[in-house]
Amino acid sequence: MKNRSAWAAAAFVAAVLGSIALAADPDPNSDADSDSGGALYTPTRAEWLCVLLNMDEAVSAEMQWAMGAGVRFRYDHTRPDTVEIEVLYNANVGANERRNRAEHAERQAHEMAKIKGWDGWLKTKLTETKITRRPGVKPLEE
Repeated sequence: MKNRSAWAAAAFVAAVLGSIALAADPDPNSDADSDSGGALYTPTRAEWLCVLLNMDEAVSAEMQWAMGAGVRFRYDHTRPDTVEIEVLYNANVGANERRNRAEHAERQAHEMAKIKGWDGWLKTKLTETKITRRPGVKPLEE
């Protein structure tokens, strides 16, 4: 009985190691699997920060869009230490409100970075985009 258990354990370990070996990319510099999503990828701190901030923003988005403005956080790989804060607004939103949204979003980005222990490196770039309708929402057909 002991012998059978030992063989079963050895077979299990061999199967696990074999599947790991098959799953590993033989050439880590190869882009062969990148199109299929098979390549390993580790997001940067700024990418994670944008994901977290956009998730947080989505919670309050309905109320913000009802007032004619919203914020989204974007990552540009050419500037890995920078998060772009884009204030989207319609014609009903004045300059003071846009500035307040931008300042709040910038504080929010720095606070989230600090919570994650990532403070000290973050830079922000503010942009404003005038829109005629909320992004992702189709206009009403007449």
